[in-house]
Amino acid sequence: MGIDKSFVLATVAIFIAGCVTVQPGALEKVPVQGRTFSEPNMLLAEQWWPDLTDYWTPVGWKHHRFRYNVFFDGTIYADPSLSKTAKEWVGQGLQLNVEPYAVASAKTLDSRRSVPISLVDDHSTKQGWTENKTPVLWTEWSKDGLLLRENVFAHVPGSTDVKTGTEPLFAWVRLSVHETMPGIPKPKKYSFSLKFNAPHVYAKMFVRSNIRMEFDKAKYPRHLNAGKYDKESGLRILEPDGKVRLAVAPGADVETVFLEGNDKEKDPLLTITLNANAGAHVDILLPMLPTDKSIADRELALGYDKALSESEPFWSQRPATAATIQVPEPEINNTLYQFERFSEVISERVPEKGRNMSLSGSLQYVAAWATPTGKLVSMFLDPLGYHELAAQYLEPFIEAQGTAKPPSTFIEKHPGFLGSPAAFTSIDWMADHGSLLFAIANHALLIDNPEEKRRYLPVVIKACEFIQAARKIKGHGGVEGILPPARYSDKPDQTQGVWNDGWNYKGLATAARFLRQINDPRADEFTKEAEDYKQTFVKAFRLAASKTDTWVDSAGQVHHFIPSSLHGFVEESARHGFYLDTGPMILVFAGLMDANDPLMQSALKWFREGPPQHFARFGASYNQVPFLRHEMSSCIPGYSWNNFISHQTGDRYHFLEGMYSQYAGAVSRQTKTLCESRGGITGRITHADMPFYMTRLAVVDDIIADKELHLLRICPLAWISKDKETKFENMPTAYGPLTLRWQLSKDGKDLDIDYKSSFHQKPERIILHIPPIDGIKNVLVNGKKYPIKPEIEFFELL
Repeated sequence: MGIDKSFVLATVAIFIAGCVTVQPGALEKVPVQGRTFSEPNMLLAEQWWPDLTDYWTPVGWKHHRFRYNVFFDGTIYADPSLSKTAKEWVGQGLQLNVEPYAVASAKTLDSRRSVPISLVDDHSTKQGWTENKTPVLWTEWSKDGLLLRENVFAHVPGSTDVKTGTEPLFAWVRLSVHETMPGIPKPKKYSFSLKFNAPHVYAKMFVRSNIRMEFDKAKYPRHLNAGKYDKESGLRILEPDGKVRLAVAPGADVETVFLEGNDKEKDPLLTITLNANAGAHVDILLPMLPTDKSIADRELALGYDKALSESEPFWSQRPATAATIQVPEPEINNTLYQFERFSEVISERVPEKGRNMSLSGSLQYVAAWATPTGKLVSMFLDPLGYHELAAQYLEPFIEAQGTAKPPSTFIEKHPGFLGSPAAFTSIDWMADHGSLLFAIANHALLIDNPEEKRRYLPVVIKACEFIQAARKIKGHGGVEGILPPARYSDKPDQTQGVWNDGWNYKGLATAARFLRQINDPRADEFTKEAEDYKQTFVKAFRLAASKTDTWVDSAGQVHHFIPSSLHGFVEESARHGFYLDTGPMILVFAGLMDANDPLMQSALKWFREGPPQHFARFGASYNQVPFLRHEMSSCIPGYSWNNFISHQTGDRYHFLEGMYSQYAGAVSRQTKTLCESRGGITGRITHADMPFYMTRLAVVDDIIADKELHLLRICPLAWISKDKETKFENMPTAYGPLTLRWQLSKDGKDLDIDYKSSFHQKPERIILHIPPIDGIKNVLVNGKKYPIKPEIEFFELL
C-alpha cells in the first residue's frame, strides 16, 4: 500500500480519557552524577538497580536444537541434552572452565586438575558483545597488568538456516591478550587453562544460590587424549572412538600442555601459554558434540576469521516487516537489538514439521510454558514486525489445539482448547488457552493479508467456543459464569484464579475484535459473550473483595485485601510472589477492570506503599511477601502488571519508572541476558516482552482507546534530543504500520516530527500528544509548523 498523507493537523479540546497526568512531587529535580533529571531515564534507573550477577548468556545459531551457555566468568556450558526432545544426547556435553593464569609449574598445573570449581561471581570479569552482526560474546579478565579476553561465537558450516536443527554446531573461541597496562613491567608470557568436566550445573531462583554445582556429576565420562601442538596442524583432543572433543587451531605461537584425567579425582586440563603482547591470540574449536575428525578438520581449516566473516550476512538478515527503534539512550537500543537475536537462538527446529519452536529458557526451562510464549509473541515479536517468526512459533500450539485436556478437574477435553504440544509441554496453566488465543487473534489483527487472516479463523472460533462452553459448566462449587476452578500456576492448586480469567477474557475480547475487523458473522455473538463474561466476573470480584480482611494505609484509609481467587483461595498464595505476578493487577491489562476502579487502586497501593513495604528485604530472593520497588515486581519483573495501571491512568512518572526498571533491573547490562527473578535464573527470552511493549506504548499506542491511535503519549523526555534523531520506523499497529521520526531544534523551541503511515484500516482518531518539554514553542509535522498554546496538550491528525 502507498504512504497515507491524507491527514490534516487540527487542534482540539483536551482529551480527558487519554490525558497524561504528572505524579505530585514526581518532577522534582533528581541529581545523578552531576546532572539533574525531572523524570526517570536510563542513567537514573541504573542508580536504583545494581547490575545482575551470577548470570549466564546463550550463544548459538538461529533455531538450532543446541546452544552454548556462557557464564559470567567465561565458563562455556555445552550441553546438547537440555531440551525435552534431546535426551538421546545425554552424556555428550562438556563444561569447559577457562581461566587465565601466570605461567605455572608442572606441579601447580597438576594440582588444578583436582580442585572443584564453583561458579561464584566476584566481579573480576566483564562481558559484552562485539560490534559484529554475528553474536560474539567477550569475557575479559584483568590480571597482572593485562586485559585478557575470550571471544565466543557459534557457527554452522555453510552459515545457512538449519534444516534438521542437529547440523554440526561449533563454538569458535579466541583467547587473547587484549591490552597491556603502560608504565609497569609486564609478564613475558601468560597462560590460559581449560578444565574439562561433564555439565554439572543446576539452576534455581535464589539469590547467591542460583548456580548450584553438582560435583558428584562433574567427572567427564570418557578418557580424553591428545598429541603435541603443532603450528602447522594444531592440536586435537580426542574421545576414545577418535572423535574430536576440542581442537586448537594451527598458526599460533603458543605452547600447550595437556594433562589427561583419571578415574578418580583428577580432571583433564589443557594449558595454553602465549606471548603477553597485545594482540597475541590462539583460537579454539569446541564442537557441541564429539565430532568426526573429518568434519572438525574442515571447520578447523576454515578458521575463526573466515567463519566469522561467513556468518555476518546470515546474522544481518531481518524481515522486511521488522520495525526499527533508535532512541538517544544507547542502552535501550542495544538491549532491544540483543533481544531480537535471543528470540531466534532460544528456540529449536522441529524437523518433522519444518518449522521452529520457541523455548522458555536456554539452560533452565528448555521447554514450552505456553502463557509466557503467547505473551512473547503478542507483546514482542508481532509488535516488532517479526510476523513470520511469530506465525512459526504459534503453529505448534495451533496444531496441538484440542489434543490436551485442560488443567481442571471440571473440564473435559474440548476441540478448541489451546495448550502446549506434548513433546514440549512443561506445566500447563488454564491461562495458557487465553494467552495463546490473544497471541493468535492479535497476530491476525496485525498482519495485512486477508487470506492469511482467514486461515486463523477456524482456530479462533473453536477457541472462543471453548471459553463459551467452559463458562457454562456448573456443579464445581464456585462462581458460575466464569471459568471453573483450574490450575493457575506451577503450583498444583485449582482455584478460580483471576490470572486464568484475566488471560481468557483478554483472548476472547481480542478474538472478537479480530472477528469484527473481518466482518465475520459470529463477531457479534462473541462480542456479547465477552461483555457477559466481564459483567459476571466484575460482579463476583466485587463481592469477593467485600469479604476479605482489611488494612489501613498511611493516610488512614481502610482497604480490603484484593483477592487473587474467587473460589478455592489458597491461604499461602497471598504470601507468595505470585500474588503480585499472577494476581489482581493483571485485570487492567486484561480489560476486565478499569485502572481507576477503587479495587485496582487498592491493589496497587498494597504493593506500592502497603504493609509489604515494611516487611520487604530488598536484594533478597523472590520468596517473600511480594512488593513493588521502583514499579517492578519483587518476584518476576516481567509480570509487573502495575505498569498497565499507570499506562491507562496516564501516570507518566510511574509508567516511566516501571519501564526503565525493566531495562536496568531485569536485564544484565553487560550481555542483555534476561532474568526470571533478580539473582535467579537467566538465559530467558519470554520476559523480553514487558520492556519492549512499554517502549512501544510510550510512543505508539493502539490499545488505550478503541478505534484510536495515540502517538508520543508517554514519550520519555530522554528520547527528545537536540543532538540525535529518534526513530520508530515501520511500527506495526492494529491499523497498519507507521513511522515516526523526531528531533528537537538546537534552540529547544521546535519539535520536528516526520510522520508516515501505511494503514490497511484507518483509525477513527489519531492523537499526537505534546511531550512536556520546557520552552517548546512549535510542533512541525512533515515540515508544517503549528504553534503550541498553553491550553493544548495534543493535536489530532485527521
